[in-house]
Amino acid sequence: MADKKITELSAITTAAASDILMVVEGPGTQNPANKKITFADTPVIAKSYTSGSLPTTGISTGQIVFVTDASTPGLAVCTDATNNTWAMVTDGSTP
Repeated sequence: MADKKITELSAITTAAASDILMVVEGPGTQNPANKKITFADTPVIAKSYTSGSLPTTGISTGQIVFVTDASTPGLAVCTDATNNTWAMVTDGSTP
């Protein structure tokens, strides 16, 4: 696949834990290096929302977000995407 640009590769909509991602380490340095990481080892990056602006469309059960204005700001998980139900990870309360 060295003959294709990244933008020309086929897209996937889900990834398995064992799937491999390419990372360019140190892209702003004189010696950037291509490295790999499995999807399971990637850091969790959660979008931030207020409790009143939690997403209601385009979500899936298990999706994690950061709620900035909860009584104790922290992560919330979508427990039911069909009914747009969210619960704080720390105590199960509604954000």
